[in-house]
Amino acid sequence: MTKLLITLLTSSNIDYLKPTYNSVKNQMECNIDFKIIIVVNTLNKDYYSQVNNYFKEVEVIKTESNGYPGKGHNSLFEIFNQYTNYEYLLPLDGDDFLYPCALRKLEIYLNYKPDILMLPFTDNIHNEYQSNVLHYPFINKCYLYFNNYLKSFIDSWKKSKLSPFDNHITNLNTPGRLLLCSRKSLEMNLSYDENLKWYDDYYIFLQIFEQSIINSKYNIYMLDDRDIYLYNRLNENSVTQKFKNGFDEKIIIEDKIFRKSIYNKFLSIRDWDLNKLIFLKSDKCNDFNLKDKINFVEQLNNKIINKNTDISNNSIPLFIKYSKENNFPELEEIYK
Repeated sequence: MTKLLITLLTSSNIDYLKPTYNSVKNQMECNIDFKIIIVVNTLNKDYYSQVNNYFKEVEVIKTESNGYPGKGHNSLFEIFNQYTNYEYLLPLDGDDFLYPCALRKLEIYLNYKPDILMLPFTDNIHNEYQSNVLHYPFINKCYLYFNNYLKSFIDSWKKSKLSPFDNHITNLNTPGRLLLCSRKSLEMNLSYDENLKWYDDYYIFLQIFEQSIINSKYNIYMLDDRDIYLYNRLNENSVTQKFKNGFDEKIIIEDKIFRKSIYNKFLSIRDWDLNKLIFLKSDKCNDFNLKDKINFVEQLNNKIINKNTDISNNSIPLFIKYSKENNFPELEEIYK
């Protein structure tokens, strides 16, 4: 049985960490033996005590923090390196969630003996409206943005992910999230940029992309899978949310640091040919469909959202039309 180490990285807000932990703990039955470790990377000493006191039955580790996410992410590699009896590491941010079928789906991909698995896109929950994007509105709560019924999504992803070597950082967002790494992958010496506040994960994507081109001894895959990871855009204390304050000034500084981090590096991927990345896709999980996904988020909402939010359902007629035109009767039924 595969032994998997799952780390929950948290710096603030235990009210998100609790359902994050439960989303991992309450996975569907699978042939993966996993251990959960909570990693507290924060400048707030009281927060570590709060986490440690609540999660008395869970191993909690405090790591050195500089207030930036990269240092916290790098500490996960160090912890994985110490826990030598685990074959794989799954790093999960402490305010995001795994869908109940995540590890069952992961079990399928382990048959490919991966060293790196990355997710090019994830579902997300958000309190801001994005027009013409498939979503399900929870009135007074949030939107669930999902990708299950989008056609040719990989092609759209490749077109939308612009080269960081030719574009300013304001036109970029990270092409992939690190989902899984093997013990062998530690040989790559992957690292997040500890000076970046927002784009530390972009830096590690570039390293992984380059390794996939120049080093054939590693099995590196992107996953076309919409039922594993739920990204949380509701957390007001997240780096993304904080970055919106004083955006212009902060983005200038961030772009300078980012340019410095990639200067004269990554020469083998300067052509930015994303077609060179290998994609894996599995069948849908029969025990988890869109209705289950909606139910999962509805239960989450009851735990993490305390104030009413202005949520619009004005796009529902548009999505019903989309469902009919693309022959998605189950999606049409949900919207009706």
